[in-house]
Amino acid sequence: MKKTLLLITYIICLQYMQAQVVDSVNTKSNTLRLDQLKSGNNTYVVYIQDSLNEPKYNFELWERIIDKNATSNKNTLVWNRYQNNKTKFYKYTIAFTNKLEPISEEVYHEDIKDGITVITKKHFVYNGNQMHSNPDSNKHTAKPVEVLDLKNSFNWELDLETLSTLPLAKGKTFAINFYHPGSRIPPKYYDFVVDRSEKLTFNNKPLDCWVVKVVYSKKQSSEFWIDKSTHSVLQMREYFYGKYRYKKLIV
Repeated sequence: MKKTLLLITYIICLQYMQAQVVDSVNTKSNTLRLDQLKSGNNTYVVYIQDSLNEPKYNFELWERIIDKNATSNKNTLVWNRYQNNKTKFYKYTIAFTNKLEPISEEVYHEDIKDGITVITKKHFVYNGNQMHSNPDSNKHTAKPVEVLDLKNSFNWELDLETLSTLPLAKGKTFAINFYHPGSRIPPKYYDFVVDRSEKLTFNNKPLDCWVVKVVYSKKQSSEFWIDKSTHSVLQMREYFYGKYRYKKLIV
């Protein structure tokens, strides 16, 4: 009886310890699996709801095109954002290495105001563990930016692709160091928890997914449904200040 109780206690403690394991993930940790990231086109429909049962609005279409170069250490993501009201258009060209280390990012933004098209350009260049905006005003029309210590952070605008390369498993937590290019918020670790396993219907088929959750603050959190087979992010649901924003893969 005593041996049985000790065995049960040991199993419970082992499960608790496994659930508490946190893997720190940055550009130097080399724990990501870039082989799980596939070249090709992923298109997401993005919208907002005031509650889960309210009408959808603020529609966008996101086209994310990954080009993995087998002969070099430079890969690219071309990300096009189309708004439903056709007043705004964004194009991002993001370069990264085979270890997802950021190389550069170019942002082209069109905003139509009172019938006039306003164009903004941003160009961020990474050099080692630093980042600066391009001094050429033809390539960067926004305020100059410089970060002298990125703390080995990933480009947050590559978050969907970064999550697809995680070695996900039950009970795991990944503390990922992200930085949003041009942001005043410094690089920071965010805990992405494998919260549960769940089926999600995609193209009329139920797919087994890991649901990864991250809590940014009391009023902001996100959940990502990641296909266990393809490692693609099929859906993201963000909660922010009482509202919900969805990103759903459609192609």
